[in-house]
Amino acid sequence: MAPHAEFPPPKVLALASALRSDGKSATFCFDTNENPIFVGQCLIYAVKFPDDDETWAIRIPLHEDGTLPPSAITSMVETEMDVLTELSKTGFRWSPRLIGGDSSFDNPIEHPYLVLSWVRGNPLQWTPAIPAEPEQRHKILCQLTDIQLDLAQCTQRSRSNYPIP
Repeated sequence: MAPHAEFPPPKVLALASALRSDGKSATFCFDTNENPIFVGQCLIYAVKFPDDDETWAIRIPLHEDGTLPPSAITSMVETEMDVLTELSKTGFRWSPRLIGGDSSFDNPIEHPYLVLSWVRGNPLQWTPAIPAEPEQRHKILCQLTDIQLDLAQCTQRSRSNYPIP
């Protein structure tokens, strides 16, 4: 795993707990308090509540190489929150649900973050040898096509506002 910023586990849990109005406290799952998931320039913590089967992902964009200024990270998180909100309104079922977030650096972890519903499953492996069976490859490609078609249908905007040349 690449080196990454550290965020105090109690503060990460406080982010999730603050999104509940019942006073219940979140706990880490999948050992992410000790080993957060680092993927795609993001650090991800998984949390649960004792009375709920749903798992939440607290995703913190890092961009540690310094190529993005804080204002760009803030803007990126705001845009992502807007997109996820819009996808939820359209009924697109394949994206995580936005539970909360903060695009500023003025919060308990002093960094922008998103709280999302956890997407269950395993990362797709696709190499010349995996999946080995052509039928399995075809099934996966069909599923990806269905997801893209669903996205296109859910996000299709009325073209009546555009003049026809």
